[in-house]
Amino acid sequence: MGKWLLEVTGSKLFGDDFKLEVDDYTVIAGFNSAGKSIIARTIYALARRDVNELDRLWRKDNASVCLHTLRGNLCYAGGEIRGDLRGDIVAYMAPDYRIVLRQSLAIEKSISENLGRMEQDVDTLCNMIDSLSVYIPEEEYDRIQGLRELCRNLQQHIRDHGNVLGSFMRPLLAEALVYKARANPWLLKRLLDAQEESVERAVDALNELLGDIDEKISAEDLVPLNVDVTISGTRHVGGPALSIDTENLTLLVQDNRLAATVPPDIVSSSVASYLLLSILPYVFAQREDTIVVVIEEPEEAFSPPQQFLFAYILGRYIRLLQGSGKEVKVVLTTHSPYIVSGASRFDATIYYARFSRAKRAFYYEQRPYAAFALAEALALSQRPLEEEEP
Repeated sequence: MGKWLLEVTGSKLFGDDFKLEVDDYTVIAGFNSAGKSIIARTIYALARRDVNELDRLWRKDNASVCLHTLRGNLCYAGGEIRGDLRGDIVAYMAPDYRIVLRQSLAIEKSISENLGRMEQDVDTLCNMIDSLSVYIPEEEYDRIQGLRELCRNLQQHIRDHGNVLGSFMRPLLAEALVYKARANPWLLKRLLDAQEESVERAVDALNELLGDIDEKISAEDLVPLNVDVTISGTRHVGGPALSIDTENLTLLVQDNRLAATVPPDIVSSSVASYLLLSILPYVFAQREDTIVVVIEEPEEAFSPPQQFLFAYILGRYIRLLQGSGKEVKVVLTTHSPYIVSGASRFDATIYYARFSRAKRAFYYEQRPYAAFALAEALALSQRPLEEEEP
């Protein structure tokens, strides 16, 4: 659909003149602290015209960043955005659900430790109100009834506690429901079919590699969980964003191997991974003509075969969307050669982020450097990292 060009000028981090072509499928790979996240988030922030995020990323650097596309040009400098990108754009940056979910669980644990004492204190308070009610004058009856109702509501709220979603997860899950409600059903079905076909192909390829052994790989090994976001008591998505009752959001985790629902807090890392995998089809199935998706380090909670599969599924999505006439830009940052390998099957544009000691700035090139992919060879080699004893 045509490449976009990201241009950074006057930057201490990236030098005076940094340019990056943003293809339909772009992967920025490399070691930590190589500027990958800054570039990925800049593309997202420009697509959303998010001046606050651009300020956070670039204000101290006094740099100018521009995004040049066939739809127009958009530039940020000195706290202002100039220009325009014509047409409606859906821009989605996948949050790190693993961190968010674990933070929610940590808060939940902290609250739960005091929950028993809280319940006792509220029960004592409610009993006191009931006991005092016989001494209250008739003209104060309505007030005491209000106190009783307030106390009962508080008791019910404590009893209902135990929802792992918490304040951190609810806004993200509500956003997921919005994407579900607005998705094009026809396009969504094609995306979900492509995902299922990708898993089947991966299973067949792995079993062929394994050869003649008793234990074969199954689809449940690669995608063991089915994660869904719903409203309590119903699987109906509901209406637009403003009508979603965030207090009643439910995170359903189905273990396909056990055919059973499991608590999200038991398998938090896996839940986060498959939550991302389940939400992305809805994001890609939005009705707007241009979809921009930024995903940082999706390998964090995927095993190596799943990393390859995830990047491969994204490639299938992109190719399908291109055939539907949509403009799509997917930007991945990664440390994983498996992600790079999966994306390469779809001719993704791969950049390798490096730091130049001579220029004291980050730079990107499309030629891979050996150290990025050789960590496993180092682990398998006989050469120790430690110096030998003299």
